[in-house]
Amino acid sequence: MLTEPERRIIRALAGAMLPMREELFRGVDVAGSIDDFMQGAPAALTLSTRLAIWAVELGPLAWGFGPTRFTSMDREQADRYLSRWDRSPRYTIRSLFFALKVVVMGLVYDRPEVEADFCRGRG
Repeated sequence: MLTEPERRIIRALAGAMLPMREELFRGVDVAGSIDDFMQGAPAALTLSTRLAIWAVELGPLAWGFGPTRFTSMDREQADRYLSRWDRSPRYTIRSLFFALKVVVMGLVYDRPEVEADFCRGRG
């Protein structure tokens, strides 16, 4: 269901959202999990997820980062860019980003191997 460019965006987004724990999802197919999630989802949810993915990819120009794409940014630029989404004064922008963040992080942390690693050492 997801195109290869959309998969690349999702992988970059997951890497930027979880930079300190990147080793946790290195073997997790985040894009595949989102694809599976979208298979049974209502059309409106599928469309809004795709729109959010592309909004993140094509948004740097609108946020003052010049004519570049999210997937072309280095880690520092990506952090600043996503921080602007997260701290936008507009509720709808923050909500769109939050929804995408919940899906990406939820699917990463829902994996048994990630949960086991994350919870290791906790009693």
